[in-house]
Amino acid sequence: MASALKQIDDELKKRSPDWENLIQPNVLILQERSPFLLKWFPKGSGPEAGAKTYALPAIWQKGDDFAKHGRTMMAEAVKLSQVAAKKDNGELKAQVIALGKSCKACHEDYRSPDYEKDAEQ
Repeated sequence: MASALKQIDDELKKRSPDWENLIQPNVLILQERSPFLLKWFPKGSGPEAGAKTYALPAIWQKGDDFAKHGRTMMAEAVKLSQVAAKKDNGELKAQVIALGKSCKACHEDYRSPDYEKDAEQ
């Protein structure tokens, strides 16, 4: 999902963004995948199950807060789709920022900093 958001952001920096082949398909990815977020971390699916994960234990300990973050991100993804339909670069850029902030808010509380280190390698 991060890749899709980055591709939209990168495309919006171009003089003539490719709405049909790059922006719209990536908006669709975000809209279609966001509802699955809250199903990706069921109770008992973390380290205690032997799974390697970058999710912090807080994701299971503070399920209500995590769900709140997830619902916010899903709402922002829906808004992204609605805004993208207008093909307004400025409005879409603002919504990309809003969606990115919702992702970051959750990652700050629920994703291990080791993810960034490992992703760089």
